[in-house]
Amino acid sequence: TQTGTTDLPTIRFGLVKARSVLNKHFILIEFIITAEPGFFLSLDHGSLWEIPVLSELLPGSCSYFNVSRSTGRRGGLLVFKSSFNCKQLSPSISYSSFQLCMFWVGLCHNITMF
Repeated sequence: TQTGTTDLPTIRFGLVKARSVLNKHFILIEFIITAEPGFFLSLDHGSLWEIPVLSELLPGSCSYFNVSRSTGRRGGLLVFKSSFNCKQLSPSISYSSFQLCMFWVGLCHNITMF
């Protein structure tokens, strides 16, 4: 290591776009367990009843929140997180052409994204 450098926290992200997350749940849960991403984001075109079913299969250290589409086709955006202190934020404007999921991540260090 170089003099004066500090160890920055590493946050791993996983991302998948699927027609239906539920019929791929074994692969996705295995990925979450083995790769241990801090956050796992999924754009899902399935129905909303899939979300509680999938959440039951998550490891105990994970929780989730989701944003459903307000108009048009079904589905939404799911964010699964591990032990990070997060808070889902509500946007002041509602968008009908896309999903927007904002969340605050409480960390004790700054994050540099490349």
